[in-house]
Amino acid sequence: MAPVYGLAVVVTFAVAFAIFPAFAIFPALASAQGSDTVYDEAGALSGPEEQRVQQAFDSAQEETGQPLYAFLVPNKGVEGQQARQELLTREATEAQVPEDAGVVVVATNDGWGTTYNFPQDAYNTMVPDFRDEAFAAGLVAGAREIQGEPVAQDAQDNPDAGTGGLWGGGLLLLFVAVAGGLLLLRNRRANKRRIEEQRRSAEEEFANLTVHLNEFDEKERLASGYLEAQRSLLDQRTEEWVETRISDAKTTGFAQEFSEAASRLTSDPSWARERMGYGRNLLAESMQKLYEAEKTMDDYRAADEAMDGRLGVAKEEIQAAEEAEETARIEGVAVEPLKLRPEYDRVAREAADRASRRDEFDPRHSLAAVEALAERARGHRKALQNDISARDAIPDERHATEGTLVRAREALEEYRGAHESALDEFGQAALGEVPNPGELSSSLLEAEGCVDRADRAASSGHFTEARSMLQEAADLARKTMQSPSRLKAATAEADRKKREGEEKLQELEARLAQARANEHLMDPYQRQRLREYEYQLGNARYGFFGGDWLTALLLFEALDNDYMYVGDPSSFDAGDFGGGDWGGGDFGGGDFGGGGF
Repeated sequence: MAPVYGLAVVVTFAVAFAIFPAFAIFPALASAQGSDTVYDEAGALSGPEEQRVQQAFDSAQEETGQPLYAFLVPNKGVEGQQARQELLTREATEAQVPEDAGVVVVATNDGWGTTYNFPQDAYNTMVPDFRDEAFAAGLVAGAREIQGEPVAQDAQDNPDAGTGGLWGGGLLLLFVAVAGGLLLLRNRRANKRRIEEQRRSAEEEFANLTVHLNEFDEKERLASGYLEAQRSLLDQRTEEWVETRISDAKTTGFAQEFSEAASRLTSDPSWARERMGYGRNLLAESMQKLYEAEKTMDDYRAADEAMDGRLGVAKEEIQAAEEAEETARIEGVAVEPLKLRPEYDRVAREAADRASRRDEFDPRHSLAAVEALAERARGHRKALQNDISARDAIPDERHATEGTLVRAREALEEYRGAHESALDEFGQAALGEVPNPGELSSSLLEAEGCVDRADRAASSGHFTEARSMLQEAADLARKTMQSPSRLKAATAEADRKKREGEEKLQELEARLAQARANEHLMDPYQRQRLREYEYQLGNARYGFFGGDWLTALLLFEALDNDYMYVGDPSSFDAGDFGGGDWGGGDFGGGDFGGGGF
């Protein structure tokens, strides 16, 4: 392994030799900042120039604490200081410039600049370079003027800058080479220890497989013996299925996986552990198949043992159902015989002959059929008893239902007037889900129809059905009687919302009046916002008093959120950039090119 080690040292030395000059020659790459305060919309700066300006701005901010922003714009024909200041305001607002920042806007095509919170001396320092179209040099000079440093020569005029550390780089290069060799030696030792640990872990894991293999062998032996003991009880299809499950459990291939893993324990422990993992999964599948085979035989035997007892229970339930049918007929109930006896006799005969029909008799299916017969008999008997109880209760329930219908009709008459009054005052939308009188009238007609159908069902002996229809009619009538209280609650809620709308309208009107009183303090952007607010408020006011007051409430909320500061005098400061967050700064700048370069 000595040649490999020597080669690694040489490679490490070469990589270090290649990397070191990059850091020595281009130190600016390591110190580049992620800030972005230079916006070259005119395309006047190259990539390196923009980076140099950004570094100068960042350095000035670190020294003074004030961020600097520059906007180089291609705009032409912007005449007058007011228009130029508005352009600066717009650019700064779109870029979300903080209120304490110094800003300079340079029109590269028209030869003028304007500043905000930016020293005029610094701007004057930039002008000579701007006249020569050296915009990067001018911006760097202005930043150094703010920083209080003398204007330095560009990097291209001082080619030796940044190379003073080349002599020390030789020592660093030697140190990197030695450290690389030591690191390689340490890694070789760590890899050797890791491989030994993997080999030991794989051998322990393989040794533990013996317990699981012994468990499988024991389970397979018990399942095979169980099959031989129960073979005479199983039908042919189930017997073949159980044999197949036991056979499949022995042929899943886990033994092959374990054998391949054993052959590679020493040479490739990682691969051996992977094969053992596959083998364990296959072994788990085999154990699951043996469990399924055992459970099938257990269920088969349990069903066979329970068959005689369940047949007796089903016979008693069928007898009780037949007696209930006879009693119900005497009580005047319309009875439809269930006729469970023939089906029961068939299942009982099959169970009695199962000893001679083992190849086709499955006690699990027969047991399920017997239990279903018993359940049907119980349900039939209970339904007949309910019919008799319903027959006794129908007279009282019919009388109660008729009384409920009378009260519902009276409530509906009162409801008509109240609903019409609320509709005129608030409108249908404000009342929400409150039903109209026509819907309630239809519900009462439906309830009366239910009473008529209940009478016909009772006369034909279907008393449970008749009772259900009477209950449905009573429910419809009660819903009608609950409508006045629902209307009252909806009316109260609509009145509350309308009063809140009136208060909100007064608040918005007061805000508009205050904004009009301070209109002379506003800049053009704020005046435009005021006109928009006045127009939107007029539309909302018209809708509120014109009947569509619910929609007007939504407009009130939107106006309250979107025009929160429209009437606030603190937002009308003359140094403001139009967004309410700027103020207290000074504009400056001047021409430097005479309208083109």
